[in-house]
Amino acid sequence: MAHAKLAGSLRHLQRRRFCGSSFPDLSETPPKCSINADMESRDHREIPHLLLASSSNPNPNPNPNPNPNPFSYLSLLPPTLAAATVADLLHSFAAFRPRSLPYPAYAALLSFTLPNPIPSPAPSSVLFPVALAVLQSALRSGRPPPRETRHSLPLNWLALRRRCSVLAIISSMRALGFRTTDLNTLNYLISSLCGAGETDEAAAVLRGMPTAGIDPDSGSYCEVIEAIDGDSAEGLLVEMVVGRGMLPRKGTVARVAATMRAQGDSRRGAELLRLLERAGCAVGFEAYEVVAEGCLKSGEVVVAARVLADMAGRGFVPSIGVRLGVVEGLAAIGQGELAVDVRRRLAEIRPIREQTRINGSLRSRKRRTSQSS
Repeated sequence: MAHAKLAGSLRHLQRRRFCGSSFPDLSETPPKCSINADMESRDHREIPHLLLASSSNPNPNPNPNPNPNPFSYLSLLPPTLAAATVADLLHSFAAFRPRSLPYPAYAALLSFTLPNPIPSPAPSSVLFPVALAVLQSALRSGRPPPRETRHSLPLNWLALRRRCSVLAIISSMRALGFRTTDLNTLNYLISSLCGAGETDEAAAVLRGMPTAGIDPDSGSYCEVIEAIDGDSAEGLLVEMVVGRGMLPRKGTVARVAATMRAQGDSRRGAELLRLLERAGCAVGFEAYEVVAEGCLKSGEVVVAARVLADMAGRGFVPSIGVRLGVVEGLAAIGQGELAVDVRRRLAEIRPIREQTRINGSLRSRKRRTSQSS
């Protein structure tokens, strides 16, 4: 009953706003006028079709703003009513098929709910949860959000974070009748924050996700790991692989190893690779090569030899410069036996790889023979 009374009050206030004289731009374009009429009657079925038709037809009357936002009038409503109106739209659009049909509406709503530049006063804590709900709907439509969203989302998030915790913002969509922000939406937020150079904030979002009941995936971790430097990246990588049993995407380990080499921490880099291998993460050639080169550069020849031995065990052939550097470096410090062992291991790689190639060819030939018979 209380909900129905509140909805009735919102409709009454909305009708008064729509019918008043405070909308000088209602007649700007026929599509906008039609959309306003549909909004007033709370009939949202035609809005996606109107926006699609509007986007496909050029504006016959060019003006300084040839594509005015059809939802700009919402800025004249109180934030609570504007949020309720957008939520009502999103609930209606959820039933449309294909899901991409309301995409122009989502794009326009994102432009309205994520202003750029940030207005004064700061963005409303009521409207930002709606922006997350719109973003979630846009991502589910199968099309990427408009490019400008990657710039406006971090700005609005940071402005609101001065007053609210990560958990409070992530959970705020529930009050609008939506599920908690999902993984795809938060990964998009993390990626946008990293792209804006706000890596500390991206890490804060990553840390706050489990508390909100959303488990980060490997994409969440890798986005932050690849954007930050130093011990933080190493710690997150270990947490991801060893603590959570996730596998990083291609290139992430090499990126961390390269950062450690640049900071003169290649010995720790070698320890990191061994730890990851023991945890079941198949470290790639590039990461091994980067660490071996760094160890040679810092004079850690014995450590570099161990890295080469691990590479040989994986069937990787180091570059000739690294091989010569390790063998000559070992001989120079009186580690002749270790140098011989390294040579032997490297010599064994080619026969192993050749036999693997032959076995693969035989299996392919057998499959073709069985299929033809």
